[in-house]
Amino acid sequence: QLQTGAHQLAGHFGRTQVLHEGRRVPLEELVSGSALARWHGAAPDGHAVLATLDSDPRSRDALRRWTEQLALLLHNLHWSLDPGRVLIGGGLIEARALWWDGLMHELRGLPLQVEPAQLGARAGLFGAAREALDGVRA
Repeated sequence: QLQTGAHQLAGHFGRTQVLHEGRRVPLEELVSGSALARWHGAAPDGHAVLATLDSDPRSRDALRRWTEQLALLLHNLHWSLDPGRVLIGGGLIEARALWWDGLMHELRGLPLQVEPAQLGARAGLFGAAREALDGVRA
């Protein structure tokens, strides 16, 4: 069952505020496709970073830093909410073959089941549609 919270905002972990380089930023500035490009510094988007992993050390470093930030979020979720299971969606989930093993390495020893959302990047869209449909039925 979805837990939506008092204002239907629960689960928007990308909006969580963190300190980064001396300023407060939403986590999505560190863990998203555009964030992956920012970690790189010269790539136009996250897909460009992923496409050059074999040939560009900056791309590999950007992905490592991105994965570390995602792992940090998951560690904090575990210790604050103890969810037992977390599903990851979003635009880069479709390219998980390139980063999933690194994430699992960062999470080793943490008693948290982490899985890709079956609906991939469309998971949020389907969740919103479900909430809207449930609201019409109520």
